[in-house]
Amino acid sequence: MHVKSQRVFTRLTQLKELILESDLFIAEYNLDNIQFVQHAEDLLIPDGKSLSDLIGEKKFRKIHKIIEKSFKVDLRQFEYYLPLLIVNIIGEAILTKDYHLPLDIFLWNFAKESEKELDGVETYASQQQIMQAIKMKDQLKMVKDISKRPYIYRKNILKMAKWYEEESINLLYKNGKKSLGKYKHILLKKRNFIMADRFEELTLNQKSFMAVGAGHLAGQHGILKLLKDKGWKLKAI
Repeated sequence: MHVKSQRVFTRLTQLKELILESDLFIAEYNLDNIQFVQHAEDLLIPDGKSLSDLIGEKKFRKIHKIIEKSFKVDLRQFEYYLPLLIVNIIGEAILTKDYHLPLDIFLWNFAKESEKELDGVETYASQQQIMQAIKMKDQLKMVKDISKRPYIYRKNILKMAKWYEEESINLLYKNGKKSLGKYKHILLKKRNFIMADRFEELTLNQKSFMAVGAGHLAGQHGILKLLKDKGWKLKAI
C-alpha cells in the first residue's frame, strides 16, 4: 500500500536485507521524479477549473464540510487537483502517518542510498494516460460517494490495511477489482500485463527486488499468475 502507516512497514527489516542482496530495485515508476510529479500540471483539473467549478459552490461547501469533519481533510487545499487524487489523499488521511514517506518511496530511497540500480515497471507518462482515461464525471462520483457514506469508505480503508498486515493478497485483489468497477481492465488487468512483461525484461541477468501495489499480485491476471505462465517458479518468503 502506498501509505505511511506503521501497519505496512511491519517487514521493514527483512525487506532491507532482501534489497541489499539484490542488484536492482524496481518500483511502479521512477520515484526520483516524485517531487516533479507532486506539482505537475497534469495532476490538476484541466483548464484551470476547480472542484467547486465542476459541482457548484453550494454542493462543494456541503461535501467540504463532511470530508473535513470525517477525515480532517480540507478540500480547499486540494480543490484544483484531479478528484482521483483527492480520493487517495482522503484514503491516506484515515491511516496513521508513522513514517515521513510512503513504503515504496521509503524503500526506493534505501535502495538508492545502498547504491542499487533503480528502475520502474511503468513510466510516469503511462500512469498519466491511465488517469486521463477515467472520465471526469466518474472521478467526481468517487468524491461524492465518499461524502455520502464516509463511514463506509473509512471502514474499507481500515479493512484493506488489516488484510495487508495479514498478507491476504487475494482479498486485496478482490476488493480492488470490485471498487474499480468498469475501470478494472485499464487500472488493474492491463497494467499487470505491462508490469509482468517489464519485470521479466529487467530481471533476466540480475537479482531484483520489485515493489508495487499489493492489489496487483493476486488474481487470474495478477502479476504472480502472469509470471508463472511465463515459466517462473515462485515461492513465498
